Formats: sequence, C-alpha cells, structure tokens
Amino acid sequence: MVVAKNEDNKKLYDIIDGQQRTTTIFMLLHVLANKQNEKDKQETRKYLYQKGELKLEVAPQNQSFFKTLLEAAEKENISQKKMQTPKVSKIFLKF
Repeated sequence: MVVAKNEDNKKLYDIIDGQQRTTTIFMLLHVLANKQNEKDKQETRKYLYQKGELKLEVAPQNQSFFKTLLEAAEKENISQKKMQTPKVSKIFLKF
C-alpha cells in the first residue's frame, strides 16, 4: 500500500496504491463488527467510524453506493434491487 498526505487536509491521507485491497478489508471489518457482541462491536467500529462518519472515503461517484452497501450488509439485507443505480448495477452484477 502506498499513501500520501492529502494536500488540502494534512490530517487525511490519500491511498495511491492499494485502494481495492483497503476497501475490501474495510468492508470485511464492517461485516465482522456486526457479528460481534455489543462491546466488541463498539471497539471495532472505532476503527471504521469517526463522529458517525465512515473513516474511509471512496470516490465521490461511488460514495452513495458504498454507504448503501454497508447499511444493507449491517441489516443482512443485500438485494440487487436496492443496489441499482445507473452505474452501480453493472458492478453489483459482477459479484
């Protein structure tokens, strides 16, 4: 993985290489956190959220889909119909 400090906000880092791997690990941690007891779930979520917002920001055009997918996974209710947006339905079908 290659990261660099964000030019606009020095508290943030941009992932230069390893975006897909990082996103996959983030999603896996999110799903696993929801399978834990409440105490452990809260501990794990500290690594995923800050002030109620996801710590990992994906490309702006994918942010809505990413949040919807994580919310659906949390409810164990992922369906193709809920995931359909113009660009995203093609991505969802590949999985």
